[in-house]
Amino acid sequence: DTILVPVLGEVSCGLPILAKENIKTFISVSTSIAKSGSKYFFLKANGDSMNKEENIQPIRNGDFVLVRVQNYASEGDRIVALIDDEATIKGYYPKSNYALLKARTDKPDKYPPILVKEEFRIQGKVIDVLENMDALLI
Repeated sequence: DTILVPVLGEVSCGLPILAKENIKTFISVSTSIAKSGSKYFFLKANGDSMNKEENIQPIRNGDFVLVRVQNYASEGDRIVALIDDEATIKGYYPKSNYALLKARTDKPDKYPPILVKEEFRIQGKVIDVLENMDALLI
C-alpha cells in the first residue's frame, strides 16, 4: 500500500528562507514509511547545514526530506522550524524557557546555533531522507 505525499517546495539547510507552500508534485510512499493517520510532506533541501550526522543519514543539498506534520519534538530530533515566516531544518534542543536550533555540519563556524523563544513553531519532524530524487520527478 502507498499514499501520495506532496512535494511542497524547498527548505533551507542553512540560514532560514521564506517559507512558501506550493505543491510541486506528489511522490508515492509506502505506508510502512508514511504511517496512516498522520500527515506528511516532502521538501527539497537547500544548503549544507545538516550534512554531518552521527547515526542517521545526513541531509545534503538537493536531497528530499520526508516530514511528518507535528508541532512537537524530542531533544535531538531534526525538525522543520518556522521562524517568523522563514523555514529551516535544524536539530532541536529545548531548554526551560527557550530552544536551541543547531546545525549538524562540517562547517560549524558558518552556522551558529539559533536561540528561539515564542517566535518559532515546529512544522514537523524529519523522518526520512531521499537522495537523488530529481531524476525521478519528471
